Amino acid sequence: MDTAAAAGDFTTLLQAAEAAGLVDALRGDGPLTVFAPTDDAFAALPDGTLDALLADTDALANVLLYHVVSGQVLAADVVTLDTVEMLNGDTVTITANDDGVKINDANVVATDILASNGVIHVIDAVLIPPTQTQDDIVDTAAAAGDFTTLLQAAEAAGLVDALRGDGPLTVFAPTDDAFAALPAGTLDALLADPEALADILLYHVVSGQVLAADVVSLDTVEMLNGDTATITANDDGVKINDANVVATDILASNGVIHVIDGVLIPPEDPGSDLPGTQYRVTITNLTRGQVFSPPIAVVHADDISLFQLGQPASGTLRTMAEDGNAQPLADELAPLDLVYDVQVASDPLPPGQSVMIRVTAAGRYNYISVAGMLVSTNDAFFAAEIRRPASFDNYVKQAGDHRAMAHALAYDAGTEANSESCDFIPGPPCGSGGAPDPGGAEGYVYVSNGIHGIGGLDRATYDWRGPVALVTVERMD
Repeated sequence: MDTAAAAGDFTTLLQAAEAAGLVDALRGDGPLTVFAPTDDAFAALPDGTLDALLADTDALANVLLYHVVSGQVLAADVVTLDTVEMLNGDTVTITANDDGVKINDANVVATDILASNGVIHVIDAVLIPPTQTQDDIVDTAAAAGDFTTLLQAAEAAGLVDALRGDGPLTVFAPTDDAFAALPAGTLDALLADPEALADILLYHVVSGQVLAADVVSLDTVEMLNGDTATITANDDGVKINDANVVATDILASNGVIHVIDGVLIPPEDPGSDLPGTQYRVTITNLTRGQVFSPPIAVVHADDISLFQLGQPASGTLRTMAEDGNAQPLADELAPLDLVYDVQVASDPLPPGQSVMIRVTAAGRYNYISVAGMLVSTNDAFFAAEIRRPASFDNYVKQAGDHRAMAHALAYDAGTEANSESCDFIPGPPCGSGGAPDPGGAEGYVYVSNGIHGIGGLDRATYDWRGPVALVTVERMD
């Protein structure tokens, strides 16, 4: 040990021996022969391999003992051997010719560094014992038993050989249940289109071995199809895009598998190549006397929203909030790549009544937003954003495999001076003491208490700080 430390090129080896609890054995009487990998040899291991070994001391000890021979075997004796048994019980192959000496695939680059209890020969690669060899990603996934659909898809897309290659690769592997949760017909359509299927599957693969400890340090990661996925790590767990990471660090000979509970859809895939799923969006007016203008329903990706609290309303949102006309907002949103479908109801929505709007969604377009004017106000509107089934976030109540619900709040668009009592509307300026604001537009979007005293909606009978509408989204398949 002291001889290796003095040589200065075995820092990683010595750290590994310490982690594996082998220091005392290497300081023992011996004699021992150590084929010692350099620091560069350890650095050349696939990304994450060393960290994984350091976290698994039994596996680490097995690897290190595969570098040690009982007895002192000098270089002159090494070249006479074809094989030699290592201390872990496995055998290495020795090749000596005009090009030099190899132990397995590692070159012997220096020999006969004598120590008090043996000898060190320096090698330029880490030896992996045959008992340490793992199945490749495909066989590892097959053995796990929960990736039948993924493997069938990889076969259909012609990606099996790539997943069996040298790698290393990191695969975020959707379970069979994740594929089963896709809209009806989606998987069959993909299996019939190998090019689209390959693009989606490669959106689950990262070049290099990225262990869980490294995943949580990332904000984004580039996938093999060239697109980027978003990583979110917090107290609730880890997500890649909208899929939860439910198991990690399933090691394979050519990489690592992390298990996810959703199928990732590449952002460049607009979903138009996939069969769209129809949804019934039902909006129920919960107020006692407030009429809603014909509501708008928008299917969109999670990258956008109709508005942001504390920010000015867009011109088309202002038009809807002031005039009740949602068509300019629909015309503005419809051409956007982040929007899949936009529909506007034909009639106003009276108190206590419901209106149904049919929309179509597919691919990454997972959110449905609704909005409409509170007609009796001068610039207030209701709005809600809901994630379409069959995936749900905490703010959405699950009501079965094909239905989700959310409440809509009232918002003040901040575009005209308040003519309503606004003492509970947050954000300056908004008058005081319940008096109307005579000073002009507030300028920003805030949660609104609406108008009190109109249509029986005085504060004593209805609290506008609560929801004003119920939105239900149902899959129609």
